[in-house]
Amino acid sequence: MIFDISPPLADPRDFCYAKNMVPPEKPSSGFVGKAKIVAAATFLSRVLAVVRESAFAHVFGAGSTMDSWALAFMVPNLFRRLFGEGALSAAFIPVYSQARASDDKQLAQRLSRATLWLLVVILAGIVLVGEGIILGLGWFFGHDPKTALTLVLAAIVLPYVILICLVALIGGILNARYHFLGPALAPVILNVFMIVAAIWLTGLLGDDSSEQIFALCVGVLVGGLAQLVLVLVPLKRMGVSLAWLWQPQMEQIRRILRLTGPMILGLGVLQINALMDYLWVTWLTGQPGQALITIGSWTLRYPVTDGAVSVLYYAQRLYNVPLGVFGIALATAIFPYFTACAARKDYAGLIDTLVRGLRQVAFVGLAASVGLIIISRPAVEFILGGGLSAIFGIGPGEFDASDIHRVAATLSFYCLGIWAYCGVHVVVRGFYALQDTVTPVRIGARMVLLNIPLNLILIWPLGTGGLALSTAICAALNLAILTRLLHKRIRGLTQTDQAVPPSPLGEVAACLPRVLLATALMAAAAYGALILTEHLVGPAVAYSGLRLAAGLFVGVLVYYFAARVLKCRELPELLGSGS
Repeated sequence: MIFDISPPLADPRDFCYAKNMVPPEKPSSGFVGKAKIVAAATFLSRVLAVVRESAFAHVFGAGSTMDSWALAFMVPNLFRRLFGEGALSAAFIPVYSQARASDDKQLAQRLSRATLWLLVVILAGIVLVGEGIILGLGWFFGHDPKTALTLVLAAIVLPYVILICLVALIGGILNARYHFLGPALAPVILNVFMIVAAIWLTGLLGDDSSEQIFALCVGVLVGGLAQLVLVLVPLKRMGVSLAWLWQPQMEQIRRILRLTGPMILGLGVLQINALMDYLWVTWLTGQPGQALITIGSWTLRYPVTDGAVSVLYYAQRLYNVPLGVFGIALATAIFPYFTACAARKDYAGLIDTLVRGLRQVAFVGLAASVGLIIISRPAVEFILGGGLSAIFGIGPGEFDASDIHRVAATLSFYCLGIWAYCGVHVVVRGFYALQDTVTPVRIGARMVLLNIPLNLILIWPLGTGGLALSTAICAALNLAILTRLLHKRIRGLTQTDQAVPPSPLGEVAACLPRVLLATALMAAAAYGALILTEHLVGPAVAYSGLRLAAGLFVGVLVYYFAARVLKCRELPELLGSGS
C-alpha cells in the first residue's frame, strides 16, 4: 500500500483571475505562436548546449573528474530544472495575474517586490546550510581525492541556486505580462559563458583536469549574474520596481508558498528520477569485475564502472535538447491559456486547448523519440566524440570509443520517453489551472517509488541504460494516469447543461494512426540515409557530422511530406497556418 503523502489542497483563490480581468483572446490557438517564440530562443540555447557539451567532452572525457563535476552541479542543476523550468513560475503567475487585475493598482508591484526579497532571504539560508553540510561531509569523507574534489566544486557552485531562482521569479513576472523572449534567452547567456570557460579558461589553469575543472565553476557563477541582468532589463522597461520590501505576511505570498512545494514535486518527477539515477550510479560504481556481494560461491558484481555518472550526465543533456526546444516551450506558453479558460469556467475550451497541446506532443514527441534513437550514435560521435571539433581542425580529445558506445546506448533508452516527458509538462499545468496541486504530487510520488525497484532490476542487465529505461517507463505511466485523471476532474466540474468534454486520450488516439505512419516512414528514410552515407564516406568519427546531417535532413524532410500527404492537422497548427 502506498500512503497519500500529498500536502493540503491550495486555496482555490490561488488560481482564480479577478472578475474584471480580460483573458487572452483565442486561448486555444494563441499559445502556438507564443510557444514558437519560446522554442526559437530555446533552440538557440540547445544548440549552444550541444557546443558546450562537446567542449566538456573534449577537455574532460567521461572519467572521474567529469564525474566529480556532474555530482557537484547536481543540486544547482536540480534547482534550475525545478524552478527555472516551471514550478516557481507556475506558482507565481496565477497569483500575480490576479493582483494585476485587482482594484489595487499597486498590489502587483508590492507582491513582486515582497516575493523577490523573501526568496533572496530563504535561498541565502539554504545556501548557508548547504555550505555547512558540505563542510561536514568534507570533514568525514574528504580523505578520498575524488570525493574531496566533488565537495569543493559543490561548495563553489552552490550560490548559483540564488541566481537561477531569481531569474525564474523575474521570468514569471515577464511571462505573466506575456513577454516570453527575455526569460527564454537566459539559458543562452549561461551556455555562452560556460563554453568560453571550457575552451579558453581551462587553458589558463594548468594541464591537470582536476585543476581545469574549476573553470566551469567560474563560467556558471559569472553566467548566472549575466542571466539576471538579462531579465532585469525588460522588467525595468515595463516600470516594475524590485526595491526592498519585507512583507512575508502578505496573503498572496502565503498562497505562492503553499503552491510552490507541491508544484516542485508535480513538475519535478522527471528531475527527481534523474537525481535518483545519479545516486544509484554513485553507489553502484566499482572497478571492472569487482565484487559487490559474495555469498558462498555466488558473487554479485558492481553493474557499472568509473565514468558512469558522466555517461548519465551527457545522455541527459542530449535528450534534453528536444525536451527543452519543444516540451518546455509548449508547456510554458500554454499555461496562461489554461488558467484563462479555468477562470471563465470554460471547461470545453480547456479540454480543447489540452487536446491540441497533446496532439502537438504526439506529433513532434513521437517523431523525436524514434528519430533520436536512430541517430543516437552519430549524434554522440559528432557532439562528444570529436566530430564537431574535427571541423575546426582540433584533434581527438578525452572522449574515447568506449564512452561513445555507453552514452549512445543510454541516450537511446532515454529517448524512448521524450514524448512522455513533454506530455507530462503540459498535463500537469492543466491540473494547476484547475486549482489542483495535489493530484500531480500523489501520482508523481508513486512514480518515484516505482523508479526504485525498476532501477535495481534494470541496472544489472543494461547498466546506465537500465536507469534511463526506468525513467522512460515511469514518465509514460505518469502521463497516461494524469491525463485520465485530468479528464475525470474536468468532467466532474462540468455543469449539467454543458456538453461533457471528450476524453483527451481518445482525441489524441484519433490522430495516432497518421502520426505513427509518418513516423515509420521517417524512421526508414533516416536509417537508410545513415547506412548510405556511411557506405559513401566511411564510419570514421571525423565524418559523423555528414552521417548525422544526412539522417536529420532526410528524416525531417520525409516526415514533413508524409504529414502533408496524410493530412495530419497538427502540421499546419505547428507551422502557424492552422486555425
